[in-house]
Amino acid sequence: MDKETLALLEDLFEQAAADFAAHGFARVNTQLANPTRERIQHAGEFLLERAAEKFPNLDPYVSSSSDGTINLILGRQKTQ
Repeated sequence: MDKETLALLEDLFEQAAADFAAHGFARVNTQLANPTRERIQHAGEFLLERAAEKFPNLDPYVSSSSDGTINLILGRQKTQ
């Protein structure tokens, strides 16, 4: 993944983490430049991995659309 996309996704994740810390819930999104199926998939995987590292007790959710919009939701605790 290119540096610009990584920086965009890292900023998105940090915003979600800040929102979660402040409110106990986060729903953030961004638009990828020049989206391809592969870039969208890698972006989703990156966000899920970051969320699993920082918030192991949460069940993060990532959705995307073919126009390159990526959504990250934090706030649901894993069920036991």
